[in-house]
Amino acid sequence: APCVDVKTASANVLPALVTLGSDPNVNVKYSSIEAFGYVAQHFKSDM
Repeated sequence: APCVDVKTASANVLPALVTLGSDPNVNVKYSSIEAFGYVAQHFKSDM
């Protein structure tokens, strides 16, 4: 999996996932769940 630092994840990745998670299309919304989970697991001790 590609690696990004915490600063990049906080500034770019999380806002993008929030946008996708707010999409009116339920398929887009559901597709963001796995990515949120990955970010939460990968960075939980760093943030």
